[in-house]
Amino acid sequence: MHLGFFDKNENNPGSLLTRLSCDTANVNGLVIITFGAFIQASASLLIANIIGFFFDWRIDLIQLFFAPLLFFSSYYYFKISEYRDQSSEEFEYQSGELLSECVCNAKTIYSYNFQKKAVDLYKEILQTPYNNLAKTSLYYGMIFGFSQAILFLSFGTVFFAGGYFIYKGISNFGNVVCSSFSLFDAFFCIGYVQQYIGDISCAKRSLNNIMKICNQESLQDPLEKNSEKIKPQDIKGKIEFINVSFNYPTRDQQVLKNISFVVNPGQSAAFVGPSGSGKSTIVQLIERFYELTEDDKGKMTGQILLDDIDIKKYDLIKLRKFIGIVQQEPVIFKRSIRENINYGKLKGTYKEVFDAASIAKISHLLQKDDSNHHVSGGEKQRIAIARAIIRNPRIILLDEATAALDRKTEKEIQESLDQLVENRTSIVIAHR
Repeated sequence: MHLGFFDKNENNPGSLLTRLSCDTANVNGLVIITFGAFIQASASLLIANIIGFFFDWRIDLIQLFFAPLLFFSSYYYFKISEYRDQSSEEFEYQSGELLSECVCNAKTIYSYNFQKKAVDLYKEILQTPYNNLAKTSLYYGMIFGFSQAILFLSFGTVFFAGGYFIYKGISNFGNVVCSSFSLFDAFFCIGYVQQYIGDISCAKRSLNNIMKICNQESLQDPLEKNSEKIKPQDIKGKIEFINVSFNYPTRDQQVLKNISFVVNPGQSAAFVGPSGSGKSTIVQLIERFYELTEDDKGKMTGQILLDDIDIKKYDLIKLRKFIGIVQQEPVIFKRSIRENINYGKLKGTYKEVFDAASIAKISHLLQKDDSNHHVSGGEKQRIAIARAIIRNPRIILLDEATAALDRKTEKEIQESLDQLVENRTSIVIAHR
């Protein structure tokens, strides 16, 4: 999916992980357990009716009279479960989001003694579905009691009618027992299946959520299967913005308004300004994390050109192969240093990794390369620089790459960055 999809509150990582774990488990349980129980109950009812009708059709018809009442109670059990699941769905996602944030930001929570407050917030979110469950439990109990009353009422009626038939000589003891007990077992199966009625409504909701995600179209094709896109073997690196206006999909405030500039191949352009002025937005538009759209009048909100060609006409994967990016807080995966550098070029050789690490002055870390090695903030930046260098990009995007470092480390990394941007088109974002 395009990045704008993840900007929405309902698609944040916590909510998505809750959906993908809980919803898929609900559908899996329906397919493996619930369907099997329903097939078992249906087969039992069918075979029991055949046996019961064969031995004594009168007893069989008397018991079948109560079957619609059992199905009626199961139907209302299902409707109440469906209502309960719909009302608690939003709160489940909110609780999953909060839980994910607390676990991922444990250091911040501990440093501000926020543990108890976090637990209280989690309880507060779950309090509403808990209250709803307390209300529906009364209806559950009434319906389950009604179904059990119908079940035992049918038993009593059959025993009374069977005794009467035996007394009058209409039937014999063996036929009455075979007919009645075959259907007794079938009714017990129906009562057993009733406990899975709630799982059906839950799985139905979960399946709708999964299909909603699967059927949603991305504004970008991440795999770029469209063969009509331009797939250049090389680019010069000229970047041009023409009257570009932009606002993020989840915000009403306009970030860029009629921005125009040209960066020629090999040139460096620096954007300096306060937070929220749109500096990082320029980087994200060049990376095509977001696309320019049409305004209310159907007119495009500007144009971005790369080598005098609209950037939208390029194959997305090919385009990003020519772009290297170093961000303020680079992401280092829990893998080895070499693998983290190799993410810049997946098929890069050890020599290429070593050369990139040497330019970033981090080659010494390759000697003790393992996934458990702790790296400092400066080393993370150097890994990100090496990751960009190994791509041998034509365009370098530096988004406040040294803002979080001390002066000594910043000076050292700046030397690596100077080597990185040499003879390349570069966009530098900074506060100073």
